[in-house]
Amino acid sequence: MPYECYYGPRHSVVHTILGTNAQRIRTEVGLQLIEDIIRYLKDNNPLTHIEDEKVINIIERGDALYDEEEKLQSNEEKEEFGLEDRRSELFAEILAEILDADDEIEDFLHFEKQEEESEEEESGALPIPTSNYVTPQITTFSENESEGAEGSDNGDA
Repeated sequence: MPYECYYGPRHSVVHTILGTNAQRIRTEVGLQLIEDIIRYLKDNNPLTHIEDEKVINIIERGDALYDEEEKLQSNEEKEEFGLEDRRSELFAEILAEILDADDEIEDFLHFEKQEEESEEEESGALPIPTSNYVTPQITTFSENESEGAEGSDNGDA
């Protein structure tokens, strides 16, 4: 049975985040799966971005899992199928896909940074040492130097 038959249309935060992609959800399993993914990422990896195609793929995979269970005839077969266990496995698999992609991006950015640093080292440009402290310069003039080259009284040259 489709999710809407039991609960009617839902307008949660997840639906707001999904926008028009929420209309693609056909089953409760598809809904639960995408909700769990979004909540997990929100709590643990808030900067992670998921493309619309990936969101649709997640929903379809959850719906397909439900459809697979619906084909089974007896309660024994459905129990043996283990929908909740399979949904948990699918959740872990999808998270691994998403987070591995993030790791690949981070690794790429880290690699680029290392390349830039090695190019700077190869160019022979030495970093200029800097200090947080400024050494005050004290200049003293003898009486003749303070008058300037022209010897004026006000020190203008």
